[in-house]
Amino acid sequence: MAKVSAIHEQLAKLLVGQLSLDDFENWFVPYSWNIHKLGDHDAQQLAYAVEHQLSEFDEDCEALRLGLEDAVRPFGHAENRYGDPSPIPVPEFNAALEIRQHVLA
Repeated sequence: MAKVSAIHEQLAKLLVGQLSLDDFENWFVPYSWNIHKLGDHDAQQLAYAVEHQLSEFDEDCEALRLGLEDAVRPFGHAENRYGDPSPIPVPEFNAALEIRQHVLA
């Protein structure tokens, strides 16, 4: 079953530079292929938002990364494999903003 947390985890790796865009797409395309059958509503919505962002750009760029960050933001925090909340890592330049948002929430 497709899960928001799995998409979150892979997006986080992409956004912090641990995963290339090609590697992310190689994981994401088969993972989201039948998400309308295999995922819950939130996983579907996140996958569709990610697909939309990927379709807007031909290559990895800052605008794509910002779009992906915006796409994942409404889905809050992912859970790690133990079920504990795990915030999506953000690039260092956004870390202070993310911490403020988390503390104020």
